[in-house]
Amino acid sequence: MDLTIRISGAQGEGIETTGRALATVFAKLGYHVFAYRQYGSIIKGNPAMFYQIRVSD
Repeated sequence: MDLTIRISGAQGEGIETTGRALATVFAKLGYHVFAYRQYGSIIKGNPAMFYQIRVSD
């Protein structure tokens, strides 16, 4: 299995919390997990972020 999940939205909407929780669940199930977060530019206004999780067996 090779799965990539990307969660995105505005900062403060629980994107990082949800991403960390999913990554933890997959890791406890015995999968290899790589998690990456990216913050948007605050200079441009409306800061957004995404949290990407890649899971494989």
